[in-house]
Amino acid sequence: MYGKGTLAQTGVGLTIFGISASLSLIAATVVALIVAGGLTYRCATRGRRHAG
Repeated sequence: MYGKGTLAQTGVGLTIFGISASLSLIAATVVALIVAGGLTYRCATRGRRHAG
């Protein structure tokens, strides 16, 4: 029914999908943290900009 190595090929495909999914999740997290940090900095320094 299945040829030799079919299970191994499926495993490799799932591993590659898992790696790409985790890399995209890490990239999204990094971008979200950078945006959140920028917004936090902007809110924290807003009072100083208007006062000076």
